[in-house]
Amino acid sequence: MSDYAGSYKFKKVSISKNTNNSDISGIISEINVFAYVDQPSVTVMVTCRDSQNFLNDFPIKGGQEIEIEVEFSDEVRTWNLVVASIEDIKTNLNTSLYNLRCVSHLLFKSHHSTISQSFNGKVSDIAESIFNNYKNDNENIRAWEESINSSTYIIPGWSPIQTLLWLSSKSRAKNTDTRFKFFQDSFLNYNFLPLESLNEKYLNENIQTFHYHVSKTDNILRKKREMNEILSYSLNDTYNILDSFSNGYITGELFEYNTTSKNSNSINHNYLNDFKLFKNETSNKKALWSQSDFSNNIATGAIENGLEIEQVSRFRDDDLNDNSEVLDKSNVLRSYYNTSNNMITITIRGNNVTDIGQIVNLEFPKIKPLEKGNLKDDHLSGRYLIIGKRQQFSKNDSVSDLDCVRDSNSIFSSHAVNEELGGEEV
Repeated sequence: MSDYAGSYKFKKVSISKNTNNSDISGIISEINVFAYVDQPSVTVMVTCRDSQNFLNDFPIKGGQEIEIEVEFSDEVRTWNLVVASIEDIKTNLNTSLYNLRCVSHLLFKSHHSTISQSFNGKVSDIAESIFNNYKNDNENIRAWEESINSSTYIIPGWSPIQTLLWLSSKSRAKNTDTRFKFFQDSFLNYNFLPLESLNEKYLNENIQTFHYHVSKTDNILRKKREMNEILSYSLNDTYNILDSFSNGYITGELFEYNTTSKNSNSINHNYLNDFKLFKNETSNKKALWSQSDFSNNIATGAIENGLEIEQVSRFRDDDLNDNSEVLDKSNVLRSYYNTSNNMITITIRGNNVTDIGQIVNLEFPKIKPLEKGNLKDDHLSGRYLIIGKRQQFSKNDSVSDLDCVRDSNSIFSSHAVNEELGGEEV
């Protein structure tokens, strides 16, 4: 295997037939691994260029197990999956092209298994017991956090995946007023946790830093730097304020109706009132995804990164009825990201470390740097959460597209902005 940034080697791609396995690595053209924090299973697309009529002679059918082993420079990663379907079949005289869409064992089993049972206990413990009962031996947990609430539930004939997703929406976090998510990362490990807790996990750790464009140095240092290079990036359409109003991200109202007492309660949230973003308020300085240093004084012209739009401040505690499940603050404030704001997709060289559910630091240069001073774009740079990943294994190398978001905004003081644009200080 060549030793360069993004290099890899297929050690084995085998598909099962009864008790026999057949290695199909010779007909593999490309493999793409898709993972997202809103999806309970990865999807792996295996593209085959078949000139041996393997599709019909073997034959390949849905439900067969497939094992993919990929060797990186320092580790071998294995994907154990199930073929869900054969798609996009194109044939000519000598060759057939087709994609094998592969999913996790848990998702496949969920299509032919149901749960009709009552459960009692801590919600996260109920979910973990169901997961352990239906998972494959090769499926593991990366992070399974404990919820603070307990309850009794009767599952009415749901699939394991549907049950786990529902239980995650009912699990209350210890330190944040949000609910959990249940998802599988690109290396097939499962997670059951609130995404907000990841900020605490990575707060004191050395997180990965990726730079847009790197200098070329000697071969050893060059490979290390190229592994942390952003090859390209694209920005989402940003700050769609009308869409944010309509989907309830900025303002909204919830109602609870009691038919017995014939009364109703309501609760409101409004970012425009709760967070005065453009008034330079300094009381809300808790950074969520952005890396911040608030020791600088705004009057010096310094830039403050990542003032958090405080989720808890949407509601006052005295607005809440503790006995009301409908008006439960954590039920409203479950993890949600407005993809119109602060979302960026970067392309990096493939590796065996970077995955969804991780916080990374991204650094970008200014499009028009100043002659003096900081050349980094402090507004675009900062800490981001990876919520989506597509890793492509082609014949030559591996690259990954990462969807990164942050739940905060960088704020420039008026002094710094006017100085930079050549205007007068306000």
